[in-house]
Amino acid sequence: MDTAPAVTTVKRTYRLLAALFAVLGVVFLWLATVPDGGFFKGFFQGGGAALIVMAVFWLVYSFRRPTQGDTTGMWRPSAGRSTDES
Repeated sequence: MDTAPAVTTVKRTYRLLAALFAVLGVVFLWLATVPDGGFFKGFFQGGGAALIVMAVFWLVYSFRRPTQGDTTGMWRPSAGRSTDES
């Protein structure tokens, strides 16, 4: 079964989500310059920073995600082979 088109679609979705979060983060940071201070300035600063951090997360996740699900490979030693010499 070929999962390449599905994986490509998922990666593209994550990258578009990252772009959307980055744009919203920049807009929020720009909106933080409008008020002189108070709740709304802090709200927009915090929201903008959080959105940019989430954009970086989704972008890194889209690149670090494996292209295929490797369920046959062993990622740790089997439970039958113990390294403990007791």
